[in-house]
Parts: sequence; C-alpha cells; structure tokens
Amino acid sequence: MNEQNNGRTRVYEKVAKGDEKKDLYAQYVLMPFTTLYMQSPHARERKKYWEEQGISDLGGRNVDPLRGFRVDESTKDTLIASSFNPVLAEVVYKWFAPEDAVVLDPFAGGMTRGAIAARMGLRYVGFDVRKEQVDSNYAKFSEFEQGEDIRPLWICADSKEAMPSLENILGGLKPNFFFTCPPYWNLEVYSDLEGDISNRKTWEEFLADYKQIISSALDHIGEGCYAAIVVGDIRNRKDGFMLNFDVETIKIFEESGFKLTNRCSVGNPPGLSTMRVENAIKFKKLVKTHQDLLIFQRPYSLKTITEMRRTMTDAEIAEKLHMSKRHIENYSRREGNKLYGK
Repeated sequence: MNEQNNGRTRVYEKVAKGDEKKDLYAQYVLMPFTTLYMQSPHARERKKYWEEQGISDLGGRNVDPLRGFRVDESTKDTLIASSFNPVLAEVVYKWFAPEDAVVLDPFAGGMTRGAIAARMGLRYVGFDVRKEQVDSNYAKFSEFEQGEDIRPLWICADSKEAMPSLENILGGLKPNFFFTCPPYWNLEVYSDLEGDISNRKTWEEFLADYKQIISSALDHIGEGCYAAIVVGDIRNRKDGFMLNFDVETIKIFEESGFKLTNRCSVGNPPGLSTMRVENAIKFKKLVKTHQDLLIFQRPYSLKTITEMRRTMTDAEIAEKLHMSKRHIENYSRREGNKLYGK
C-alpha cells in the first residue's frame, strides 16, 4: 500500500508506475468532473474502505435500516433511511477545504462529515437538534478515531437559535469552510422537536426556517472561503410537481453574498430505487437517483486585492488565491487605488 500525505489527508491506494489514471485516482480520490459516479467500481471500493474503518450514519435514528420507516401512514409508503456517502465528504474536503479548515455544519445528522474531517486533519463543528443523534455520533466516533484524528465537535442545539451566537459558543474558533446536507423537508421526518425543520407542515414554513439557518451560518464564513452543500430537488406530495429545492438554495447563497462556482451531479447507486420504477413511470415520473453538489465562494473584495497589490504582482496574487490571473486583473487597479489609496 502506498501512503500519500499532503498535510491534511492520507490516501491509501496502490499506484502502478506509468498508469496515469490510477495516479489521478490516488491524487484526487475521484476524478474531479462535474458528474461524480458514486456507483463506479473505484467509488464503491473507497466507500467500502471507509465502512471498514467504522463509518456509519445510521446510528441515532429510530429506524430499521433494512425495513425503513413509514413516510405516510395513509399510503403505507416506506422509505429506506438515507446516509451520507463518506467518499463524497472526502472529495469535498480534499478539493475545496483549506489546510487549516474549521468546518461549519448546521445540519450535522450522522457522524460521516465530522469523522472524515477528523481523519483528514480538519476541525469540524456540527449542530443537531436531536440529543440521541449527537450521543450516537460521539459513541461511534470513539470506535472509529485514531491517534492523529482531530476530534469533531457535535453540539446538540437548534441551529436557528445557535448561529447568531456562534462565536461565543466556539470561544473564538472561526469557521472558514461550510459543508452540510440539509433535511429534504418532509421526505424524512427525524423528530417532532420544535427545532427540527423536517417536520414543518408546509413547504413555505420549511423554506423560511431553512433560509434563516443557512443565511445565519454563512454570516460567519469570510471572503474567499468556500461553501459546499448537497441538495436534491423533491416533489410536492400533494400534486407531484417539483419544488425547485436546488434553485431556492442557490438563491439563498447568492443573497448571502456567495457566488456559485461549481454544480456537480452526484450519481448514486440505484439500489432499491428499481423497486419504485414501475409505479413511478406509470404517472410519468422518473425515479431520482442523483443529488446536486453545489460549491459557492464568497468573492474577494476590491479592498483585499488592493492591499495585496502593494507587495505582490497580479500573478502572485492569482496563485495565492487559487484564481486565474485574468480574474485578478478584473479587479480594477484604478478603482482600488481611488477608494483605498496606493
């Protein structure tokens, strides 16, 4: 086995000399394309590796992972509990998180995003309103953790109430990377707690709380920092039409001062989805097997670029900020000097 360590992650994979594709997999885990094939043999093998290390998102839920749980007693529909793919967490951190990342996750859920961050040498702060989920995360992480892992911080709190006072809660620790996967409204209802937005009666109520939580969390993420969120569009149970959850999410981020930099399709293994095909297509509906990974960045300000130009060339600034020189040049020297001096 060949171990590579770039200072924040360890990739375990045998790399054959001269085999460029295997070398790329060893370097990036998955190919950094806009479609992430989670059903590919390589992704499956990597997921198996993490599961053998003890990764599991199913703890803390009152649900049978094989039989699922009732979504609607009137229709007797049953849904298999979802879990976050550890390979997706790994590539998001590896591709977009800074080496000194402090990850903020307002919808923590299971242990996966926190545990993968820990193994990669990143600090993680996640909030969940359910105490049983937080307790389960810590219990499972104690079985997963190794000596070099940075212990995640899972906090049992309502994100809507906690985010405005986040700096006091963290004691000066400042998040510089945002990563979450929110509830998909009532697709999975986790509890009847007041702070659990999955139990909101209407789409409008859910969206209002969702917007408040996301916006408040993003207030703590500074310029130049990235934010990643995994969402998937959902259907209105009353009429079957799509609710544009992904579009609404993009609007919230843009209103918070973030710009969309990447939109990826996460192709998940179909699994038990094949059982729904016949009933779905009968009503001209397709069975959804993908999610969207949306990557945003809070743009650098003209003031920041102007300050850096005092001691650095545009090429040096571009390299430092992971931007193209052409984009740096679009920050007007004339305007910057006029506003902020030479």
